[in-house]
Formats: sequence, structure tokens, C-alpha cells
Amino acid sequence: MDSSNPTLVDVARLIAEGKVADDYQFFFILTGLGILAALVLWFVAPYLGERGKLLALAEKLQDRLDEIRQTTEVAENVRTRIAHSDWTVKEYKTLLRNKLEQLMAVAYKTKIASQADADFQHENANFKLTSNEPSLEMRLLTVMYFDELTTEVDEFLTVHTNFAMWLIGARSKLQKAKLVVIRERADLETLRSGPAGVINESLITLQNMKHRGAQEQELALKDAYVGEYGPFINALGDALNKLEARASLLMKEYIAPTVA
Repeated sequence: MDSSNPTLVDVARLIAEGKVADDYQFFFILTGLGILAALVLWFVAPYLGERGKLLALAEKLQDRLDEIRQTTEVAENVRTRIAHSDWTVKEYKTLLRNKLEQLMAVAYKTKIASQADADFQHENANFKLTSNEPSLEMRLLTVMYFDELTTEVDEFLTVHTNFAMWLIGARSKLQKAKLVVIRERADLETLRSGPAGVINESLITLQNMKHRGAQEQELALKDAYVGEYGPFINALGDALNKLEARASLLMKEYIAPTVA
């Protein structure tokens, strides 16, 4: 070993042989190495500690990014489902609005047709109630879409049924009375066209009385018809007003904006 330039291996061997204490040069070298090691530890240890913290922070950051990514995916799925659900609700409300308008249009049509059915211009043997035709459509729309309107629609249709039954009976009586008037008039015209004579004049007078009686009976039935018509058509109007009020509340629900 070169004592003027000892190596670390030489120092280590001397330490192992216990000869360091006899050589001050090696002692100073060893002391320098200790100081150097201390300085290295002084600077390196904090670096290693900070590096460890940075690595741990990086791992936490990655974990956090993974969590955010998963949360974002979940939120996007929820947002998509909500958007789809909102679209479905809007489409369903649009359908209900259209069907509700259709239902009320049928109700108004029934009311107008009922008034037309009661017009005296329909006095003929082939009389037909046109207001009965929309009732089936009203019932179908209610069953399919509007359980909430069952009570009001039932009342409206019940009132209309009562009206229709009265109208058929009243028109039947009027038709019979009209036929009686026609028959009595025909008999009167036949007698008037016959040969003159006391007997024939007596028959004409009697037939004339029967003809006037038939006319008075027809007029009495018409007066009764007009008087009975009012309460029936008013009841139908009241039932329509109830249905209209309830349907108006439903329509406000259907057109109200969706609150997020």
C-alpha cells in the first residue's frame, strides 16, 4: 500500500487490522470520509424524502383521477337516462294534450248534435239520433287515457243517454200525432169532395172537429216537447261544463314546464 495515497480498500484493511490508530493520516482520511458521508446524507436524505412524497402524491393523484373518471362516467350515464326520461315524459304529455283536445272536441260535438237532433226539422219516419255516434269515442278515449275524467265523462254520457231516451219517446209521440193529423185531414178532404147533402155536411162537421182535435193534440205535444227539452239540454250543458273544468285543470298540468 502506498502510504502517501491510501485507497478506501487500504483504509478498510487497516481498520480491520486495528492499525488505524497508529497512523494519523488514515485517521484524518477516515474522519473526512465520515464528514463526507454525513454531508451526503444531509443533502440526499431530504431529497429522497421529498421524492417519496412526490411519488405518493402522484399515486394519490392518479387514484383521484381514476375516481373522477369513474364519477364522470356514472354522471354521464345518469344524465343520459334523465334526458331520455325527460324526453319520454314530454312526448307522453304531448300525446295526452292531443287526446284531451280530441275528447273535448267530441264532447262539444255531442252537445251540438244533441241540439240538432231536437230540431223539429227532423220530423220524419227515418229519424236518427246523430248525437249517439260520438259517445263510443268518448268512452274509448276515457278508458285509454283519462281515468281522472271517468266521473265527469260518466255523468255527461248518462245525461246524454237520458236526453236521447226522452227525445226518442217524445219524437215518437210527435210523429204519431202528426200522422193522425194527416189522416184526419185526408178523411176531411174525402168528405168535402163527396156529394152534397145533409148527411154529408154532418159528417164533414164531425170530421172537421176530429181534425181540429188532432191538430190541438199535436200542438199540445209540441208545447210539452219544448218545455221538457229545456231541462234536458241544460243538464247536458251542466255536465259538459263540469267535464270542461276538470279537463282544463288536466291541460294546465300537461302544458306546465317540467321543473328540474
